[in-house]
Amino acid sequence: MDDPLVARALFDHGSEAPSEARRFVGATLAGWGAGEKLDDAVLLTSELVTNAVIHSGTGAEVVCRLDGARGAVQVEVEDRHPGRPLPDGPPPRLPPGGRTRGRGLALTRLLADEWGVTYTRTAKRVWFRLALARTPAAAGVRAAGPVPAPAEPAASMDTLQVAVIAAGPGHRVAHWSDAARVLLGWNARETLGRDLGELVEWPREQPLSLGETLGMGRWQGECAVRHRDGHPVPVFVSHVRTAGIGGGRVVWLLAPRQHRYVLADPAPRPRRLPEELPGQRALREVLSAAGDTGRLLGGVAEVVRGMAGGDACHILLPREDTGLLRAAATSGAGPRPAGDVLPEGPFARASARPFVVDDTRPARPRVGVHAYAGGPPSAGAESSPAGGDGGAGSAGDGGEDTGEDSAGEDQTGLGVPYRSLVSVPLLAEDQALGFLVVTSARPGAFDDRVAAGLQRAAHHVATALERARLAEAERARRGWLTFLAEASDLLAGILDENLVAVLATQLLVPRIATWSAVYLLEDFDVRLAHAWHAEERHNEALRALLAEGSPPPSQGPWRWPAGLEGSGTVLVFPIVMGNTSVGRLVLARRGADAFTGDVVRLTEDLCRRLALTVHIARQYSRVASTSHILQRSLMPVERTEIPGVSCAVVYEPAEAGDEVGGDFYDVYAAGGDRWVFALGDVCGKGPEAAAVTGLARHALRLLARDGYGPAAILNRLNSLILEEDGRSRFLSMICGELRPRPDGGVRCVLGCAGHPPPLLLLPGGEVRATATSQLLVGLMEDEEFFEEGFDLEPGSTLLCVTDGVTERRAGGRLLDDGDGLARLLAQCSSLPARAIAERLRQATLDFSPSPPHDDFALLVLQALPPRR
Repeated sequence: MDDPLVARALFDHGSEAPSEARRFVGATLAGWGAGEKLDDAVLLTSELVTNAVIHSGTGAEVVCRLDGARGAVQVEVEDRHPGRPLPDGPPPRLPPGGRTRGRGLALTRLLADEWGVTYTRTAKRVWFRLALARTPAAAGVRAAGPVPAPAEPAASMDTLQVAVIAAGPGHRVAHWSDAARVLLGWNARETLGRDLGELVEWPREQPLSLGETLGMGRWQGECAVRHRDGHPVPVFVSHVRTAGIGGGRVVWLLAPRQHRYVLADPAPRPRRLPEELPGQRALREVLSAAGDTGRLLGGVAEVVRGMAGGDACHILLPREDTGLLRAAATSGAGPRPAGDVLPEGPFARASARPFVVDDTRPARPRVGVHAYAGGPPSAGAESSPAGGDGGAGSAGDGGEDTGEDSAGEDQTGLGVPYRSLVSVPLLAEDQALGFLVVTSARPGAFDDRVAAGLQRAAHHVATALERARLAEAERARRGWLTFLAEASDLLAGILDENLVAVLATQLLVPRIATWSAVYLLEDFDVRLAHAWHAEERHNEALRALLAEGSPPPSQGPWRWPAGLEGSGTVLVFPIVMGNTSVGRLVLARRGADAFTGDVVRLTEDLCRRLALTVHIARQYSRVASTSHILQRSLMPVERTEIPGVSCAVVYEPAEAGDEVGGDFYDVYAAGGDRWVFALGDVCGKGPEAAAVTGLARHALRLLARDGYGPAAILNRLNSLILEEDGRSRFLSMICGELRPRPDGGVRCVLGCAGHPPPLLLLPGGEVRATATSQLLVGLMEDEEFFEEGFDLEPGSTLLCVTDGVTERRAGGRLLDDGDGLARLLAQCSSLPARAIAERLRQATLDFSPSPPHDDFALLVLQALPPRR
């Protein structure tokens, strides 16, 4: 007989170990020509290596053996140091039903033809063997011959007893043969009705508990049964769970351990499970096709329903917010699960396992439930005559079938009618992503063959589903980042809190919510700032309902407005800046779909941006309001009428009006037949410039009313500013005095301190400068300013402007380049004072497409013809 082919590899502890082990086993078996068992071997290797990495906390060694003599492939997975230390003495007994892990071993038991566990002092080795339908050509070995007869037993034949014990519902002893009395000392009267678990000492090394083993269809193995005098009797058990004997019983054939050859099968017959269910090729095509998760799940449900031969297929996935299961896709006849499914019983994600319900019709006395993995049975299996712990391969619990095909009562909480059901978990990296559930109106439509095939298919579906979910999550993450970036750009330039509320609601609707509303908190009073609905016809009703109703809570769920069409989920998010509440954002989504965790986190992030934007807008509003109030306080409250003179004033603040400008003007009566006018520009902006402006205006009025002329006013103002302002603030100014003449016109005397010289427009259209520009006020001590006088004849116009007009810039040109202001004024020779001021204002604004960056002011004084 040829030696088997052997390949081995060692995988370090880490998250990549299972995937690397899968690739190793797949490549090895493919190279040996054993591809017919490739999927099963890869699936079982992945589960066992995952157990070694996660539960034992070590790396794993994987050994592949191709035994041509037996026509089988064997895979061994050995961890280096078990997570739980192995005791020196005999292993303690594990209480029945005490295991909560072992999904990898459950799949091994389900899919492997033979398997076992070997313990050493430093390692644990789990092996499984898969029978091959044909001998691989690469192995070059012969087929196995007849099974040899067992060796002559060393034990005396006088001790050979084959006892029969049967247990009914609740594992209560229902039959105790006379051979059992001879072997164990108990008579039937002492044991009938007792729990079989009270008599059995179950070995710790068994991968399944006693309760799980009693639920299996067939099983062989060793244990110990307590003798009547108290000592344990080692026995070999051949177990079968029957159908139709007293309503369904578990039958044990027991022989002393030394005579196990009588009951043990020396060459276990491989289970005739097909390599794959019909439709695997179609499933692979669906899984390989590109598309979103919804299209993927719909295609999978359609194919899986055909593979299992059921009437309907439901794919249950957990909701992110509640953890309850929802029907993400449904195919076939019958209703879709309307509500959420509780994650318990057969759909418990913590102990996910393949699950089969034979029949749910209440009229039948049985509900055969096959639970293929560890953990307690589901609530739906409590009426099982075998204690609700049915086993793989069970044929049911007896009773005549009437042939009725009507669906029975739901035993699993799925929420749809059916007679039989098979459910397998979608496992990825030892985590249950959801469940594949197939139902049928026929009783007994599914067995362990279908469950095993669906579990193999579910392994590929879970991988494709996880890959699609990760891709969608990445696309959604990029979309959310783009959304937040766009929202930040839009919100950054808004300095009005009400406009912030408008933009926020329209950003969220309809992309995220059906309708949205923003409430702002002002002086402990919550007001509705804006509300927006995806259907604009509802906007008016929505705003009315929200404005009339009570404000929302600070955070959490809220009610859907009673007078608004539809219903759904409403969430309130706080808009908080630091420890200060700014307002609240309300999001509402119509229908039963709740907001996902991604949407909640995105909205919370957006609320932080809204809070910052609203805070900045409020700060700007306060500064702008203060600036406007201060600016108004620096301007004349009322206009002063000058006899024989028409006066027009223009003041245009800069585009960014959040600071007080330095330009000012004033026209007032100084007593007697004197009127004083002034136009100035303080260096800089803000509160400091405003302080100098206020000082200059009030000093001008006081000095003029005390009889000082323009030159004296400028001299004293220069000294005052230098004494009072330690920050060297200076200003340019035109200060003039007007005296009406009896024969018409006015006498004008003025001083120009560092200001653009005023222009005089004569009735014939000639324009000339009327004063000499002197030093700035507040720049140097002991400066002596002088004044100049001229007559303003009837029809003549005097124009005084600040440097915001002359220095208005368009590219590299200034408005006053080449006497541009004089040319503009010459075109206004026939216009009254008010029209001249407006034309020059508009010409200044139109000179450049960009808004002005500096305040500017114009003062127009026009001598009127004498009245007749």
